[in-house]
Amino acid sequence: MKLNERTIFTGFVHDLTEIKHAENRLKSLNDELENKVMVRTYELENAVNRLLSLNKEYESEIINRIEAQIKLSEREKELEKSLEKEKELGELKTRFVSMASHEFRTPLSTILSSVSLIGRYNEQNQQINREKHINKIKSAVTHLTGILNDFLSMNKLEEGKVIPVIDSFDPAALCIEVIDELKGIIKKIST
Repeated sequence: MKLNERTIFTGFVHDLTEIKHAENRLKSLNDELENKVMVRTYELENAVNRLLSLNKEYESEIINRIEAQIKLSEREKELEKSLEKEKELGELKTRFVSMASHEFRTPLSTILSSVSLIGRYNEQNQQINREKHINKIKSAVTHLTGILNDFLSMNKLEEGKVIPVIDSFDPAALCIEVIDELKGIIKKIST
């Protein structure tokens, strides 16, 4: 400052030791805080990574369990289908045995009645009737053999290897044959 032609200097002396000390302390605390934040961030990152890893493992396990459950469900359906097929096969066997026993009775009745009738034809002029009943017996035996072969080939039926055989026949001749067989059964029943 200029005062009466003199330049005067004024100065203030201020002790900054405490401020410097406070600044250093603040800087030190700030560094310490930053180190703690870095350590905590690192720990948090590790924790998050572990959680993500566990999450992936759990997701994988869930997917595996879902796949296993789907496979179990599919196997259960397959088993149910197999059981249903087994039941159907059992029913087929039962029906087949029932049908076979019925089919056996008819030719056996024909044979029995034809044999009884053959015994009645003692005369030479009744040879045609005897031959007719002998042919019925042969036909019934052939029919029984066919039924027996079908019965013995049950494995083919179980394996689905039964091949249908288409054959032609004379309906009129079949009707006559059935009527003749029924006549023999009716005569037997009525006597």
